[in-house]
Amino acid sequence: MLLPCNWLVYIGKTTWIRQQLALRQKGFPKSDKKVLYFNPSTRNVPIDQKLIALDCPGVQVFTETQQSEFLRELESADAAYIELGCNLGLGTIEQILDDRPYYPVAILPPLMKRSKWHSWAKEILTGSTVDTSVSQTPVWRVATTGKVFSEASLEKFWDEIIQEKNGKITRFKGLFHVADSCILYADFAAGVPFINVLELDLSVNSQCKLRDFTGIEIVGLSLNKVALQKTLDNSYFFKYFNSA
Repeated sequence: MLLPCNWLVYIGKTTWIRQQLALRQKGFPKSDKKVLYFNPSTRNVPIDQKLIALDCPGVQVFTETQQSEFLRELESADAAYIELGCNLGLGTIEQILDDRPYYPVAILPPLMKRSKWHSWAKEILTGSTVDTSVSQTPVWRVATTGKVFSEASLEKFWDEIIQEKNGKITRFKGLFHVADSCILYADFAAGVPFINVLELDLSVNSQCKLRDFTGIEIVGLSLNKVALQKTLDNSYFFKYFNSA
């Protein structure tokens, strides 16, 4: 079992897991028939889980409300990845696994030399450069399921994030249902002058449908949530009701 765990808001945990899952699916398609991913720290806005489900269709994905199901499936799994967010402590993994063996991996910024993670992890990986002083920055999550956005209006929303018009934003990521019947994944970290946007291919995963969950996650200081919500609300032009 691999456990990437880290107390910082952005150093590349989910990206590293996605890479590992892709490598396993490509390199060991026969031996790794049952691979699990569990993230107990995203509450009602499971962006990471949905991204993994879209990106790695062979992986069984579990949200924090599905911990019992995850533990049940874990008994017969070939591999499992648990991602702990910045709001969870080191003791969380023992509470979840209850004496089950695991292999702890810490992904840390390059300038961090001494921390409790160094003595805890069996493997230390170097992640993105971040300001460690903002490790406890509040996280604002908003579900947008059922809303269809135009790409032009989303660009305005993204510009406000980059230009810090509504607060000093450290981290932003989101899944958006856009007008041409596809899902966009947007990703931004402070210090980068642009937002990475990826169109996700729904055709590779029959379990993921266009009307599945979408939403955003913003980490930052002095966020004007009212203004952000207003811009977001002005960015969609159609709303449907999910009957699933």
